[in-house]
Amino acid sequence: MELLEALQSDLESNKNLTLLYQPIVNLKTRKTEALEALLRWPKAPPSEFIPLAERHHLMPRLGNWVLRRACMDGNRHGLPVHVNVSPQELLQPNYDELVAKVLLETNCPPEALVLEITESSLIPDERGRDASQTVASLRRLGVRVYLDDFGSGYSGLERLASFSVDGLKLGQAFTKALGDPPDPASAATRLVAAVLALAQALGLAAVAEGIENEAALSYLQNLGFSLGQGYFLGPPGPL
Repeated sequence: MELLEALQSDLESNKNLTLLYQPIVNLKTRKTEALEALLRWPKAPPSEFIPLAERHHLMPRLGNWVLRRACMDGNRHGLPVHVNVSPQELLQPNYDELVAKVLLETNCPPEALVLEITESSLIPDERGRDASQTVASLRRLGVRVYLDDFGSGYSGLERLASFSVDGLKLGQAFTKALGDPPDPASAATRLVAAVLALAQALGLAAVAEGIENEAALSYLQNLGFSLGQGYFLGPPGPL
């Protein structure tokens, strides 16, 4: 309860909340092509305060703060910025209008924003709200939508095919399961290849997350991934 009260207070006063940015890198040129905005709070790690915010329905307010700040920062660094969106945000009425308003007020071009959603966002909530129309509306604005941490959820392929997105990010668990060095004959490496093939078949951009060593980087690059992210390529840091 103390953490909840502190988070509510800092959100209202706009204090202590900061964004770090992790590069998304072209694996061939090693150049940064985009940045992912990651929220930090000094009183607890994200693994603690994000679930807290979700349980107490603070994510729409918290997400709005992150979106606005990331769009403002995006105008400074000139690279596309990726912003994580919780199911609570995506399923709220008129979320697409909120995004359009933030883009206008921050003078951020829609093509400079990528919204990352989880597979749980593909499942209608208890009120029957479905995110499909919201995602379609966001894409009509010119905003790209990526499916984050792909493979860690429980969505069916039929649902994925009907849920139009622009790209997907391979879950970190898959990258870590490759081994060091990766074993091409293992089930994990074959599954990673299958995910890439699925993305290519659907015409989606594919980003490999959780790259932490040269062996994984080389294997994923040779496999055909063009974009990657992880501490080996660059940790989260100030803008």
